[in-house]
Amino acid sequence: HPSLAEDPRAAGDHVSWLVSLPAGSEIPLLDGSFVASSRADWSASYDGGTVGTLVFGSLALIETVLVASAAFAVGVRRRHRELGLLAAAGAGRRQLAATVVGEGLVLGGLGSSLGVLVGVAAVVAVSPWLDELTQRRNPPVVLDPAAFAVAAGIGLLAAVFATAIPAWTAARQPVLA
Repeated sequence: HPSLAEDPRAAGDHVSWLVSLPAGSEIPLLDGSFVASSRADWSASYDGGTVGTLVFGSLALIETVLVASAAFAVGVRRRHRELGLLAAAGAGRRQLAATVVGEGLVLGGLGSSLGVLVGVAAVVAVSPWLDELTQRRNPPVVLDPAAFAVAAGIGLLAAVFATAIPAWTAARQPVLA
């Protein structure tokens, strides 16, 4: 209860407390020196995004595409014989490329879904201690399905971009090779 705390003006120092109150409760102001705000009030003014987040996120996406592209290129080289059999059986260049891109879609969808699930689980697990860990007041955790869908879509798009060059390479290989 706020009345149990010492008066910070007596010590001459500025003291702040992080308190958790039930919904609808109010704290009386002590000569204007004690101000309370709810997490809902604080989070309403929180914009959530910055230019730095956009830049670093874009760089991380590019790095992910490059690393995944190298992995798909290795996979295409290992499946060289299988792709040659498909071509010998009558598959055209577009069908060979679609096989590689389809594999990327399946793996990208599974990876994106797993990434979203692990991310949500980590956020929910850490959220009770987030204020203590960051030594500042954080907005409440809001689980937004639209944001999850966008994150999974970006992961899926990254997988498709990562398969573009390996698919093009696989489609251009001669059947006899």
